[in-house]
Amino acid sequence: MAIAILNSGSANKGSSGTSYTYSYNSGTTGSDRYLLVSFVEQSGGTVTGVTYAGVSMTKLVGPTLFGSTSGNNAEYIYGLLNPTTSSNNVVITCSSSAANYFTQNWVITGTSGVLNTSHTTVGTTTSSSVSDSVTTTVDGCGVFCFAGNDINANAFSVGTKFIDNGGNAIARTTTFPQTTAGSASFTWTFSGSSGNNASQVVALEPVSTPSGPANLKSLDSNLKANIKSYNSNLIANIKSIDSNV
Repeated sequence: MAIAILNSGSANKGSSGTSYTYSYNSGTTGSDRYLLVSFVEQSGGTVTGVTYAGVSMTKLVGPTLFGSTSGNNAEYIYGLLNPTTSSNNVVITCSSSAANYFTQNWVITGTSGVLNTSHTTVGTTTSSSVSDSVTTTVDGCGVFCFAGNDINANAFSVGTKFIDNGGNAIARTTTFPQTTAGSASFTWTFSGSSGNNASQVVALEPVSTPSGPANLKSLDSNLKANIKSYNSNLIANIKSIDSNV
């Protein structure tokens, strides 16, 4: 099955505190599912964990720090293979109280998990653009880019944006799927008061297709799906058995 986006994502703005809880529906369809939770934690401490339906998620990237003061904003991406279906709570826990949490979520099907990650930050210096890239080694990957900006949110050049009233923002864009393995690059360009920026990229590997005789599911004492006959009879959908064609 080809890698695909099952849920295109949603955005939430959380209030201050040492933790933020919100409900997210991961859907009920698809196989080999993967949940990505990307977020910016503003003016707080270090994120100590993220759970979905009570299950701990894996930190993929972060913290990527940016802001007018070093570490004023911290960007993260967490992941979970085969998450619980339907609506469940995402819980982000921080070592000290944060001013806000800005989150976005994706559910992907047809993936075996994370292949590679990357992140770029402009730090405490304003810039008109921020670029990031990741290199894949497998055809058909899904590549996601997540960016944050602390001043001029409306200047995001591409992607799906989520903006709060104070001008802080997060945005996402994708190369999905990436037909041929290699470098996947993203550049966010800003105009006016560009602010401080950060970017993170995650590449998800598609589920591999098993090699060997086509349509031969099992043989000898196992379930023989797609095996029409065996020994002296015509065999349909079996390319070879025991070195014979």
